[in-house]
Amino acid sequence: MAELLSLPGVKGTYAIGLGWRHEDAIPKAKALKAMAEEKGRWGVVYKTSADAIQAGFCDPIEGAKSPRGIKALAAVVADAHPQPWLGTYDLGNGLHWLLAVRDGNEVIPDGDVVGTLEAIHQAREKHLPLGDWKEVAGTLSDLADIARATRKQPALRDLNGQSWVLWGGVAAGTAAILAAGGAWYWHQLQVEAERQAQLAAARAREAAMRQRQQVVVLPWTLLPAPSAVLSACDVRGTSSPLHAQALHWRPGLARSAPMARQSLWPGSATAAPHRRCRGQ
Repeated sequence: MAELLSLPGVKGTYAIGLGWRHEDAIPKAKALKAMAEEKGRWGVVYKTSADAIQAGFCDPIEGAKSPRGIKALAAVVADAHPQPWLGTYDLGNGLHWLLAVRDGNEVIPDGDVVGTLEAIHQAREKHLPLGDWKEVAGTLSDLADIARATRKQPALRDLNGQSWVLWGGVAAGTAAILAAGGAWYWHQLQVEAERQAQLAAARAREAAMRQRQQVVVLPWTLLPAPSAVLSACDVRGTSSPLHAQALHWRPGLARSAPMARQSLWPGSATAAPHRRCRGQ
């Protein structure tokens, strides 16, 4: 028979003395109801730290109107030591508890026993032949320390009540909604990634097209052509003072070379009028 237990310094209530069995998969609500008729209408189904599935059952516990908020202590304490281990705990006031855990960190059948010291000794003798046990002894305070350090604490539910059906339906519905939402979100991410890839490709094509359209100007094409150089020299030559003197040349001057030379140089007698003309 299951009992309620309070641990010093720990909030909430715990149940000990459940009947446990291994399950290959999480049972459906209909199957749980069928088991509850035989094994007890209050119970819990959870996955151990080794991913094994366990189901625990008990009849309604005296002193509790419903299983709400009552946690299965065996499921909370099962990982306290490496398997296989067998613990006996003195709960005070002549009450003792035995917990036997092995094979996938599961509580074995008849491995969650509460009662007198004599009942605990009988249960221990029954399990010892399985062998390789690590035996542990403790008190209520030791259990409180384990409970405070354990985050995963499966709670009991009414397997025959409407609350269990609703809980299962809500859980399934929530899972479906989350799955659908996750699929939509993933699809949106893929669509956005594809759009960004298309934009990047378009930008790359546009940049390549602009680069092809640019005219490459070779440095030597900016130099003046030879004809332009000759034209510039011709213009500069015709605008010089020597060229102006040559325009005033007369045939009579050719017979007097000195005078011709003198007239061509600044400072000569013939050049003075030319300077005066330039000054006018």
